[in-house]
Amino acid sequence: MSEEGWVRLTDDLAERVLFVQEARRRREQAADAAGGDGGGPQKAGEVANAPVARLVRVADVQSERVRWLWRGWLPAGKLVIVEGDPGEGKSTLTLDLAARLSAGSPLPDGSPGVEPADVVLLSAEDGIADTIRPRLEAAGADLARIHVLAEVQAGQRGRPPEIPGDVPLLETVVRERKAGLVVVDPLAAFLAGSIDSHRDQDVRRALHALAALADRTGCTVLVLRHLNKSGGAKAIYRGGGSIGIIGAARVGLLVAADPKDDSRRVLAVVKSNLAAKPEALAYRLVTDAERDVAKLSWEGPAGYTADELLATRSEDERSAEDEAEEFLRAELEEGPKPASEVRRAAGQAGIAERTLRRAKDRIGVVARRVGGVASGGYWTWELPKMATTKMATASEDDGHLSGNGLNKPNSAPDSPPGAPKVATVADGHLRRADGPGGPPDESKIARERAELGGASVHGRPAAGRDRCPRCGGVLGPISGACACGWSPWADDWRPVWPEPRGRPRDDEEALV
Repeated sequence: MSEEGWVRLTDDLAERVLFVQEARRRREQAADAAGGDGGGPQKAGEVANAPVARLVRVADVQSERVRWLWRGWLPAGKLVIVEGDPGEGKSTLTLDLAARLSAGSPLPDGSPGVEPADVVLLSAEDGIADTIRPRLEAAGADLARIHVLAEVQAGQRGRPPEIPGDVPLLETVVRERKAGLVVVDPLAAFLAGSIDSHRDQDVRRALHALAALADRTGCTVLVLRHLNKSGGAKAIYRGGGSIGIIGAARVGLLVAADPKDDSRRVLAVVKSNLAAKPEALAYRLVTDAERDVAKLSWEGPAGYTADELLATRSEDERSAEDEAEEFLRAELEEGPKPASEVRRAAGQAGIAERTLRRAKDRIGVVARRVGGVASGGYWTWELPKMATTKMATASEDDGHLSGNGLNKPNSAPDSPPGAPKVATVADGHLRRADGPGGPPDESKIARERAELGGASVHGRPAAGRDRCPRCGGVLGPISGACACGWSPWADDWRPVWPEPRGRPRDDEEALV
């Protein structure tokens, strides 16, 4: 082990020893206060360090009203959480509130400020010199009342504070400064490595320490976290990590963009266990010209709830598929088009390939192969109603389907009158257009055999007649059918090329 590693190890051991000594000292003090001597031989049946129940009789507790730093938003002596996506101004918002508390300034809704108090900041993302101080100055803070807990000194080195391990140290700082507000920005950056933010028990144990600190000292503890990516859920379920995080908080706040104005932000209450939810407030992030940093410009009531803010945002996220559906309907309105042309036009319109495919599946666009399986063939897309109509109006006179010509591989001009109609190919087999049917009509097979000069019992042309009478192509060795769709035993078939299974391959990738 390197010298640096030994130093780190000895520092950690020294820290653990101090922790154990402090715990032992507190137990002895508790024993003295209870009338014992803290030592001596153990009594029979007594277990060392056994937990002791602490009961509080409600009749002995004096009723108190909830105190507020900002009524409806920031209760004193409680844990509060602020949630929002990156870039929505959560950190700037908390600094604005810290500045107002430090100077006793009026609050964002116009209510009068409280008596000035100190603020303790834990910030893992912003620099003190180039971000925190300029923003506080722009917000009119009393800088002498703002303190940043930058690190915890452990032996010869410093480290970031951890929750819950360093909560006692944080409480000491709060008591010394008589702080009214503690900001943890963001919570995930200060959770100890042993804490799993997605495990409810871990989160509640960590936040219980912060909530107890708030209760004992009377300060408000404000923690920040990001939203998760599960669009469409209610606001209370959108916070990153365990639901226990917002469950431990007495008030939960949300910062989100105004659905009707991307340059405006809205602060709304997600949950409140202590009072009715106040009306959401709107603000804008503007630039302080003197310091070249962001600051808040409050604009009053916004008229949204937290659920409405996030529900509207999830609809916006789905609007890309809606636009792709509208594009497909307009593009295919006049009839089938080559899939490659449709995709090219979609790309020029800014529609992603995956979005286009999802929209295609949602409206049931029909993909058809034109030109057989040879390399000269291609795929077309058409709207489902149009495809159904085309099938229903298939011509019985010329033996091929009507349409605009894009889906008529069998309609060669030299097709003889009364030629058999087109075969239907699906999953590698032939099937009747009207669904499962009985065996082929023997009289039709006999006529076909007579026209072809003889054929096998399976309907395959006999030797010397292995060419399609319609297009001259090679007939299949088993089915006797041609790639153009001609069949030697039926006159009521039409082409229906199935969508390939598995990964979509309905364009130039397939059958070339």
